[in-house]
Amino acid sequence: MIPIEIATMTYEAQTSPKFAVLRVVGPLTYSTLERVENDFDFHLPKCRGKLTVLDLAQTPYISSTGWSFLLLAYTRVRAIGGELLLSSMNPEVLLIYEMLDFGTFIRNCSNMEEARVLCSEPTAARVKGEPGMADPAWARATKEKARASVPDRARRRPGRNN
Repeated sequence: MIPIEIATMTYEAQTSPKFAVLRVVGPLTYSTLERVENDFDFHLPKCRGKLTVLDLAQTPYISSTGWSFLLLAYTRVRAIGGELLLSSMNPEVLLIYEMLDFGTFIRNCSNMEEARVLCSEPTAARVKGEPGMADPAWARATKEKARASVPDRARRRPGRNN
C-alpha cells in the first residue's frame, strides 16, 4: 500500500502587526495541494497589508504544481496589499527556486530569524503603503552568482562569436 502524503499550512499566532507567518508542513505536490490551498484561503485574510513569511523548513519537496501554487500565493498576497517572503528552504528546494529565477520577484531568507529582521526593516515601498518587490540589486547578484558557476564554454551559443 502506498502511503498518502499529507501537507498542511498553519498560521503562527504570535505574529506582529507588520508580518504574518504561515508554516507549510509536508511536500507541496498535486496530491497535497488541495488541502494546502484550503488552509491558505482560510489564513489569507489575516495577512492583509503584511509581509507574509512562508516557512518552508518542513517542506522536503515542491513539485511543479507546488511552484504554481507559490506563484498564485504571491499574486494573491500582493492583491491584498502584502508581500511574500519564503523562508528556510532546504538545499534541493532552494536549487529549484534559483533555477526558476523566482528570486527576481519573491525574496527568500535562510531562516526565520533572518525573516524577522527583514520584517522589522522598513523598505521604501512599504513606507509608501505599497507592497515591495525584491530588490533588483539583490536579484542581479543571485543571477550573476549562478552564471559565474557555469563554465565559459557552456555559456557560449553555437554559431555565435561570444
